[in-house]
Amino acid sequence: MDSHIRHCKREGCGAEDFGAHEWGAWVSVDESTHKTTCTVCNGDQTDEHDFGDGVVTKEPTEWEEGIRTYTCGMCSHTKTETIEKLVHECTWTDWYENGDDNHKRDCMDDNCDKFETLPHDWDDGEVTKEATCKEKGIKTFTCQVCMHTKTEEIPMLDHEFGEWIPNDDGETHSRFCSCGESESADHSFDDGEVTKTPTHEAAGEKKYTCLDCGYSYTEEIPALTEHEWGDWVINKLDNDTHIRFCVCNESQTAPHNFDEGKVTKEATHTAKGTRTYTCGDCGYTYDEEIPTTPEHEWTDWSDNGDGTHSRACRCNANDTKPCEWGEGVVTKQPTHYEEGVKTFTCTVCGGEKTESVPKTTEHEWTEWAPDNDGKTHTRLCKCGASETHDHNFDDGEVTKEPTHL
Repeated sequence: MDSHIRHCKREGCGAEDFGAHEWGAWVSVDESTHKTTCTVCNGDQTDEHDFGDGVVTKEPTEWEEGIRTYTCGMCSHTKTETIEKLVHECTWTDWYENGDDNHKRDCMDDNCDKFETLPHDWDDGEVTKEATCKEKGIKTFTCQVCMHTKTEEIPMLDHEFGEWIPNDDGETHSRFCSCGESESADHSFDDGEVTKTPTHEAAGEKKYTCLDCGYSYTEEIPALTEHEWGDWVINKLDNDTHIRFCVCNESQTAPHNFDEGKVTKEATHTAKGTRTYTCGDCGYTYDEEIPTTPEHEWTDWSDNGDGTHSRACRCNANDTKPCEWGEGVVTKQPTHYEEGVKTFTCTVCGGEKTESVPKTTEHEWTEWAPDNDGKTHTRLCKCGASETHDHNFDDGEVTKEPTHL
């Protein structure tokens, strides 16, 4: 408390006298707090030490920790903290080889036995002996830090065979390596190419070529016994048929083979459409008319702002219906002193309407606040209402024990 009190000792007198504390000097209690005592009533109060940023009373070195001393500005109590040793900046030797996997360097400073190891940093390697088709090669790698080296074996090369060359037997071809080795294999012929087309009067020819060496041979294709018809084309003399021709100049006609048709222009409520039929053999087409549709082609529903919505057809017909409202959402909560708002949205056109939500009946009280009479407290509502009650005191707490004096 900020004051002390005294009472009149006369029987039946309830007079009281308040006075401000007269605090003495702050005295340390423990490592965390200090206290001060009133010189009049011996009441006291405690608080945490105010150490501030402290002062370095012993500087740290690379070999020994330092000390920072903190002094409370109120009671002069002190505490100390250790300052970590300074990081030693080593003077390193050059990196040197430390086995095939890593290299090493040591600190040259007195009283320091630090060292570091790191994996070798190999370059991309250099071919120091070329591999051939008769002998393996060697690739040498050098660490770019300590210059240590390692080698890797390069496998022998495959034979460097030249192009396939046809042999005189008409069935095989061979190829040769610069080292003197050779290998032979059967020809790998393609599916053949017709170099002379057969007709009803003469045989044709088909040429087969080896895909590896280019050797080729020909086979005879027998003369045709069946007509060799060309593609069906539109018969310009008859719209109901198409015609095709053989290389022997004979011809053949047949009725068109129309598909089920494809709508190339959609029919609407105001205009006829078109369905196009195509012959699957010659591509000839013809069109059929599609009647206008009996159903209206309505636009989307639009809000009229009066609880209804409308839609229109291209034929100038209009349709208006009441909006279909959902359950609504409270978009502004009601309070004790102000109505709220509930918003309804049409599930068809998206139009909106609002309704008032009645004020709440319960007061919205503030916290209880003590009155100046020392006996009651009061709380207020934003609507202007208030209520007052007597204080509800606890059983009391002895803050100063009585004595004979």
